[in-house]
Amino acid sequence: KIVRALAGLDIEVVVTTVPGATSGLDVPANVTLLENCPLKLLLPTCDAVVYHGGAGCGMTAVSAGTPHLALPFTPEQNANARRLTATGIGITRHGPAVTEEQIAADVRALLDDPSYAAAAAALRAEQAKQPSPAELVRDLEELA
Repeated sequence: KIVRALAGLDIEVVVTTVPGATSGLDVPANVTLLENCPLKLLLPTCDAVVYHGGAGCGMTAVSAGTPHLALPFTPEQNANARRLTATGIGITRHGPAVTEEQIAADVRALLDDPSYAAAAAALRAEQAKQPSPAELVRDLEELA
């Protein structure tokens, strides 16, 4: 549904996947299938990400400063997506009910409205100020 929604836009679409998951999939000319690519390497070069609202992808996109379109399917994904959307970095739609037209319109909004990129950059900067996990371990050891 996402690929079909974005096929008509004048944008480059990269779909990350695992080997064999997309065999036989007919993709439009503006879509590239990329197997086994770590998101932390890809997302800094992206203007937007469309994903399921999972914490891993969401926080990787925050670290990259990438605006989001989250299409959650589960309550946990929905909670993650809504929390990030509340910061102004993106849009959340109910995954099972979203239409191709809505996906295309939302991606266009992410690309055309600079407020999403600005909010994503601000959240990235805020996250960068936080201590690293290694630094937290040292503090936790002292507390223990």
